[in-house]
Amino acid sequence: MKRAILLGASVLSLLFVTLSADTSVARKNRDNGGFQNPRDLISDLREQIVNGNGNQNQSGQEDGQFINAVNNRRDAYFIQGKGVVVSRILPDDNSGLRHQRWYVRLSNGKEMFAVYNMDITRRVPVQVGQKMNMGGEFKWTHQGPLLHWLHEDPRNKRPHGYVDVNGQRYGEVH
Repeated sequence: MKRAILLGASVLSLLFVTLSADTSVARKNRDNGGFQNPRDLISDLREQIVNGNGNQNQSGQEDGQFINAVNNRRDAYFIQGKGVVVSRILPDDNSGLRHQRWYVRLSNGKEMFAVYNMDITRRVPVQVGQKMNMGGEFKWTHQGPLLHWLHEDPRNKRPHGYVDVNGQRYGEVH
């Protein structure tokens, strides 16, 4: 009984954070040019809860949130996953705020672009073939899947992103 109450309270809290964090509850759905209905958001949250903690999908992958976001081409305010593998490293982007850039391969074989702000936090020692855990904001762009905000929010207005490599957490603002 207590678990059911805690689960219900967690669902309501998560729903409140999701809806209040995204001021446009009816986000644009990039697949059909329409808008995502708030009931769809609730359905998505319910599916994550039923299938576990949201990090795993039905087949048990620890990068399930990434896979779902890439497959659905739907923006997500904060997602996280474990065990993704660095597949390519691009040169740093030094125009404006400095960013590290790399691609990770998901367990389903698809790639996702990761962008990490080095102006407010220390550099991540990224190497091709390296496994990492990440959490941040997901965007579907005209160039494909993008994960960014892989660091703490200095204003504390969004969930803190991170990158874990070899047992070390990166993304703390200095």
